[in-house]
Parts: sequence; C-alpha cells; structure tokens
Amino acid sequence: MPETLQVGASVIDITPGVGLPMGGYGARRGVSTAVHDPLNVRTIVFHDGQSHVVIAICDFVGVPPDIVAAARELIEKES
Repeated sequence: MPETLQVGASVIDITPGVGLPMGGYGARRGVSTAVHDPLNVRTIVFHDGQSHVVIAICDFVGVPPDIVAAARELIEKES
C-alpha cells in the first residue's frame, strides 16, 4: 500500500472562437455569434507512485472518434 497519494487538479478554457458551427439540437442554424459562457475541461489526477488515474469533465456535446483515438494513443504511449 502506498504511503503517499499525489493529487492534482486543473481547469482549462477550451472555448472555440466565434463564427464556428454549434451543436446541441437539430433546429440550430448558422454559426456562433458570441460567447455566453466559456467551455472548460476540468481534470483531477491521482498518482500513488505506480499508477495514474485521470478524470476529465468536458463541456462538450460529444467527442469525435478521431479525438478519442488520438487521446488513447497518447495515453498508451505515456504508460
């Protein structure tokens, strides 16, 4: 059993620029014209000296498969 547990947390603003298409519901038309609220990724990381556990909460409607694949590749490379 580890004697030390390290924990870190972060919040990163991932708000896209104005003028991009928006998701959310089928009736939405056009592109964004302003930013009402910022979009963030909130993470917390736990490390016990041997293993890492990362929890990420993303202000997304969804994550495309190519981003999931790229993230998995990076995680496997770093493991």
